[in-house]
Amino acid sequence: MNKSIDMLRAILRATRDGRLRWTKPFPQQYLAKGPVEVTIREIAPLIAGESETAGTQAFEVNVNGLIETFWTGTPGCDLVGDILAAGLPEWADHREGISNQVGEIIKRLGS
Repeated sequence: MNKSIDMLRAILRATRDGRLRWTKPFPQQYLAKGPVEVTIREIAPLIAGESETAGTQAFEVNVNGLIETFWTGTPGCDLVGDILAAGLPEWADHREGISNQVGEIIKRLGS
């Protein structure tokens, strides 16, 4: 059993139940208040050369001072996305848009 994943599932349930309320106080940072305080920060590494980033590669999740990092492509990262989509309408819209784009690409490729 993975306690970090269990913690994310509990955060997701509390978000869906309305016990955690989410805001976006800064770019790439999300804050929830309720029975615990949760801060989620997007981690986007810088690329050498142009002042660009590679996009979000991980999420740092801080729950009452306990910090965990969940990398893109892992179940934990997927749960963080579920949490943000449940707590923030713009995240739900963002995920739906990406899903639609991926579906269109698959359709065009005939797979």
